[in-house]
Amino acid sequence: SGNKAPEVIDSERTITITAYSDRANLPEEDRQKLDAAYNAVVNTEDLSTLNSGLKDLATQAGADSKDLAVSDLFDISTSDNTDGTFSIELKPETLNNFVCLLHYHNDAWTIVEGAQTTDEGTLRFTVSDLSPFAIVVNTRAGATGDPIGILLPVFAILMVVSAVGIVIVWRKSKKSA
Repeated sequence: SGNKAPEVIDSERTITITAYSDRANLPEEDRQKLDAAYNAVVNTEDLSTLNSGLKDLATQAGADSKDLAVSDLFDISTSDNTDGTFSIELKPETLNNFVCLLHYHNDAWTIVEGAQTTDEGTLRFTVSDLSPFAIVVNTRAGATGDPIGILLPVFAILMVVSAVGIVIVWRKSKKSA
């Protein structure tokens, strides 16, 4: 996406977030994981092939699974390399139409259970491992799918311009008569 790395709002432990676009700054092993995660996303036409639970989440969001897209891809790491649970709150650039948070772990995408957005525009979640993450959004949220409804303002403008044109032609014909 080219988005900046999400801002850390709250974390019980020190973490570092690296956007996909800044992956060159990562250690080789982490960069390879992030590249593998990226390739898994871009080499599929339907994100539900990455994880079977995505199809159900799309349905719950009122979308087709083909309407899902990754809005942010980033790596989360810690310099102390300790194990345990990480409770994290982030502020990414985009959370519009949030569906879920994916975690790329052991060469597979899993859904981060309990990840939720807040009224403040942040994303809260808890995980036991750090590696690449992806924010999944519904690209059709709010779309009506009704082309007439979408084009109605255009038709209204054309009607007004036509009416003005008719009035001008009528006045000119009346003056010349």
